[in-house]
Amino acid sequence: MSYLLKPYVNFNTGYCNHECKVCIDICPNHALKKINSEEKKVLSIGIAQFNQDACIVYTEETACGACSEHCPTQAVKMIHYKGHLTIPDIDPSICIGCGGCEYICPVRPDRAITIASTILQKPTKAPINEYKEDIKIDDFGF
Repeated sequence: MSYLLKPYVNFNTGYCNHECKVCIDICPNHALKKINSEEKKVLSIGIAQFNQDACIVYTEETACGACSEHCPTQAVKMIHYKGHLTIPDIDPSICIGCGGCEYICPVRPDRAITIASTILQKPTKAPINEYKEDIKIDDFGF
């Protein structure tokens, strides 16, 4: 595929940071729609695809989970696989295609989790924030 004079995202060298809008702000021909940070957090530019046969959890029976840890929307979650091992599972309804999961995947040369581009950018469901208890520590905590 030729990318001559066409922009593309290469998740081998980086990913689309959840908070960043630099490409939108500096695009010289305004091909990227001007949106605010909150809109960007739920705008899908692609969808994560998982290849179990390449995943080190499957091939080497070793724990990983890097893709899930780096997913800002929690579209990649780890589910029970075998014994104490967990393996990625993708919720496409909240995946924004940022590439964090692909970028961090330790499998080489081809990642076990990749981003497939979408023809049209579209909003996704907002991720559900899990309950976090606010704990106050008065002194040293012990």
